[in-house]
Amino acid sequence: MARDSRLLGRVLAIFIRAVTGLQRKRGAARGFKSGESGSVTLVQRFGGSANLNIHFHTLMIEGVYQDKGGKAVFRSLPPPTNDEVKEVL
Repeated sequence: MARDSRLLGRVLAIFIRAVTGLQRKRGAARGFKSGESGSVTLVQRFGGSANLNIHFHTLMIEGVYQDKGGKAVFRSLPPPTNDEVKEVL
């Protein structure tokens, strides 16, 4: 994976899809239909000792956006519970 950027991108896409799916599910449970989430990720390839240690630093919004007549409306969600985090894992 360290040398294969396509594979790295696929792994990241799976991770983001899992977390985004949880956000949509949590939003739907609160009545926010067809919500969209968002994130930004930095891929770090090395650890503090310049050792190979591929990992992602991801910022995910804590909520969903809804389309309300052509306007994006943000709907905040509470932080995920431990059980919800386990579900994504």
